[in-house]
Amino acid sequence: MNVERIAALAKKYLMRKAHLERETGFIYAHGQRVASGAIELRRRVTDDASHDDLLRCAAMFHDVGKGIGEHGQTGAEMVRFLLRDELTADEIEEVSRLVYAHNHRAPGTGKWDLWAQLLQDADIIDHYGIVEVWLNFHYCAHADSQMIEDLSFYSDEFPAQTEKHRALLNFEEAKRVYDERVQFNKAFAARMAVEAEGGYMV
Repeated sequence: MNVERIAALAKKYLMRKAHLERETGFIYAHGQRVASGAIELRRRVTDDASHDDLLRCAAMFHDVGKGIGEHGQTGAEMVRFLLRDELTADEIEEVSRLVYAHNHRAPGTGKWDLWAQLLQDADIIDHYGIVEVWLNFHYCAHADSQMIEDLSFYSDEFPAQTEKHRALLNFEEAKRVYDERVQFNKAFAARMAVEAEGGYMV
């Protein structure tokens, strides 16, 4: 497997606008971060590095189907074609399986192995912390909403959203990282509530 060529293919096919309210290439940058996060989480969970290349590859391409169809299923089909000259038949099957699994993690959709679970958790984690602030501000800019209006998201929707996503995490270590990022977002929202009204923190 030539990781550099695969990374170049990821950039070629994911540097596009998959969401109206997000910047061009968000799914590419997200895939790169999830690839790094999945490997970091793997190191914290197990010493078994045998799957790292396939896990990294699947992470880079996991959202390739975004904006086209049901993106887990669509992406699983797309990577079979996009990576046909880079991977063996068995490797393609495994990457396709992982791409499918990343978006089918709700209870009742089947049990997944360690590698699928690592990708699932890294994907969820990447939506919080600094990235959550970036996503939220991009959405607000797209919607042309006022700062004061955005506070309602943090008070009305954010608690239920974070509870739902935490329940989907597979590993205690993932929950630890997730909780730290969510705590940052809560502190940020609390500060924004004060400063949006012209208040001072000190």
